[in-house]
Amino acid sequence: GPPAAVPSAEDLSWLQKLADYWSDPDRMKQSERNAVNR
Repeated sequence: GPPAAVPSAEDLSWLQKLADYWSDPDRMKQSERNAVNR
């Protein structure tokens, strides 16, 4: 597989979600509720 130092698409997606959470926790929580409701 690829070297561990190279982030995979899933890693990048998770990091983006984490960045979104820290930048705006309230919006992230609302997004999670919406995902559960769908």
